[in-house]
Amino acid sequence: MRAHSWEILLPAGFGCAAAACCVAAVTFPEPVARVGLVGVAVALFGAWARHYLAAPLTGLMSWCFVTGFLVHTRGELAFASDDLVRLAELVAVAVAGCALGHVRHARRLARARPGGEELAGPVTAAPVRPGEPASTSLPAGSPR
Repeated sequence: MRAHSWEILLPAGFGCAAAACCVAAVTFPEPVARVGLVGVAVALFGAWARHYLAAPLTGLMSWCFVTGFLVHTRGELAFASDDLVRLAELVAVAVAGCALGHVRHARRLARARPGGEELAGPVTAAPVRPGEPASTSLPAGSPR
């Protein structure tokens, strides 16, 4: 899968943050559940985007929406300790989602490679046939 450029990801992150806030405002009356729903949306965006600049910036945009419209309903940003904790949480969730997206992508690539199935399982020694000595040297033609 081809990586997206951040010029595309920032508007997509803005749309994700705005849509998540709209859904949270309509769905939940209490701020804690609203923030949780937006956090899940930010994590999913980070996993999809797999970009370490776009994901935290989406978390920052989400914090602006959450603080201004879901917690303090007058559209005012506040920088109290609770608001700063929410900022740290949303950025951390975005980075964690991005890291999980990278891990998922790497595992998918490893499975797609020929012989990639062996990479997913535990590494075991090759079986030794009865009557053959167990060799500690590398097979011919293997890299050293």
